[in-house]
Amino acid sequence: MNETATLAASHSHGVRVRHAERYGDSTRSLDELVNMEDPAFYVNPWPVYTRMQREAPVHYQRSLNTWVVTRYDDVRAVARTPETFSAAHGILLLDGVGSGAGAQDLFAGGADFIGLTDPPRHTELRRVMQPPFTPPSLAALTPRLSHAIDGVLDAIEPGTVIEWVEEVAAKVPVIAIAMILGIDPADQDFLRRARRWSDIVEDLASTHLSADEMATARSVFAELDQFILVLFDERRQAPGDDFLSSLLTDSLDGHRLTTANLIGFTQALIAAGSDTVRSLLANLVALLAIRPDQYALLRQRPELVPAAVEETLRFSPSARAFARHVAQDTTLGGQQLHAGQRVLMAFDAANRDPSVFANPHVFDIACPRERRNVAFGFGTHVCIAAPLARLEARILLEGLCRRFGRVELAGPGERVESFLRNGWRSLPVRLTA
Repeated sequence: MNETATLAASHSHGVRVRHAERYGDSTRSLDELVNMEDPAFYVNPWPVYTRMQREAPVHYQRSLNTWVVTRYDDVRAVARTPETFSAAHGILLLDGVGSGAGAQDLFAGGADFIGLTDPPRHTELRRVMQPPFTPPSLAALTPRLSHAIDGVLDAIEPGTVIEWVEEVAAKVPVIAIAMILGIDPADQDFLRRARRWSDIVEDLASTHLSADEMATARSVFAELDQFILVLFDERRQAPGDDFLSSLLTDSLDGHRLTTANLIGFTQALIAAGSDTVRSLLANLVALLAIRPDQYALLRQRPELVPAAVEETLRFSPSARAFARHVAQDTTLGGQQLHAGQRVLMAFDAANRDPSVFANPHVFDIACPRERRNVAFGFGTHVCIAAPLARLEARILLEGLCRRFGRVELAGPGERVESFLRNGWRSLPVRLTA
């Protein structure tokens, strides 16, 4: 079974059937084939993406009043011009299109949500959010994080089947967040809570929720708010060198951060900062398991670890796409875009643009890539936590290579059915010495 078929088999039966029925006929028009809100589209979007890049790289999906952008240079053009393509009206596919589709209304009321601002405000917020992700901060974090990841990997008995997402991929990013917040990374209650909060954000960003489901989400976020307030009370009594303590001494607009902003910055780190890395760590292992030659090469040449992380980000980015609001009439890719419309930057398609990446549909950790992938975005809104995500993936991969001679899939796993998140709900893996 080839890579595409293996990954497709991890989708639910219903989604695979819908994909075959709706997207299996390549002679249909792009208007019929491009449905970016349908999780079934992503079972195997590459034939459609290839047509789009060749025939209509900026394609209008009428049902969403959205232009879908699939070429690398066009995606970067959108990302680097916030004065024309604004994040202030929502960054998810269905923001402003469908109800109950976005997560921003659940974040602290009155807070500046960093993902939904444009410069100059966005620049000010990035300054406040930056301290945990600077090179000195990450260098200080590395020994502790390496020790913790060693503990996670040491607990794996060679030859046994483990649930990689639950036992490793979901655990590592929450441990890192705990360290940044000054929470004991062995605190199992925090690990459980943070996983639940992250899952809620993923559901909000990826699916249509019923009124009851939205009510549940709001109650979960209210619980998160209270948890964060307790943490800040503790830091006021006993400040440390953690992110929460730095927020208490920081300011915006000449004043100390409001309670809403204290909560909002912390929410962004806890609830939105772990599912992306969870997907990266799961995709990394899935791809190496499917391609044992690549894992063998990595063990022979451990200096390729950073390249393996980047190739995973290129080949299977954690976030498929983010949207922007067209703030003023403009042209892109030969198309006339009008103010009020939406633009969707298809990161997954851009990362396999054949005009930029040689053999784009081949996962090859040794292939030099002259231009950087856009898995974490580009320009103004490039993911502020990207250096941390890369660090976690590098440490984990180095630890795997030292301990295990083979990485194998022990079953098809279960994909996240989403138009945003490119990840796994479960991934059975066997690691052998």
